[in-house]
Amino acid sequence: LCNFTSLSETVQPIELIRTINNIFSQFDQNLQKRGLFKVDTIGDAYVAAAWLDNFDPKNARKTCESAMHFAREMQTILKVYREFDHPGQVTGRDVTGRIGLAMGEVFAGVLGTLQPRYHLLGQPMRNAEKLEASCDMGGINVSQEVLESLMTRVVPIGTRASDPPSDPSHFRPPPSDP
Repeated sequence: LCNFTSLSETVQPIELIRTINNIFSQFDQNLQKRGLFKVDTIGDAYVAAAWLDNFDPKNARKTCESAMHFAREMQTILKVYREFDHPGQVTGRDVTGRIGLAMGEVFAGVLGTLQPRYHLLGQPMRNAEKLEASCDMGGINVSQEVLESLMTRVVPIGTRASDPPSDPSHFRPPPSDP
């Protein structure tokens, strides 16, 4: 969620908790429908992943499409909060988000012994964070690998791929390292 710190300074804590709980609960419902995995919520951040238990490179496009659909659903949920009144919760233009999608190998495991939590570590996690941080409010940034997977066409044997791929102009390229 964008502007979380300034938002938390201007509303009652119970309103903020109700809002985040409601939004994240809706994210949870959509996540389960898509077969994705919720990794964590860290303050105003919602972290999800795919392929953790059944990586198959042949399904890259399908998994990336599922993640992209989920990201769009997340933005739709946030749009509803901007446009409609929710008694006892934060409403208006203050509720918006940024999303970064990346893919690649990660390391996974439970860290710590006091309130242990499951974590994903690796370059794709860093890339997703950078994509999210450089994203416009209300936007979705994808890595080059995700974009290429989304652009891959599956052509049945005996047919020709005559149609050009979908217009990727609505995807922003990932930020480059300085």
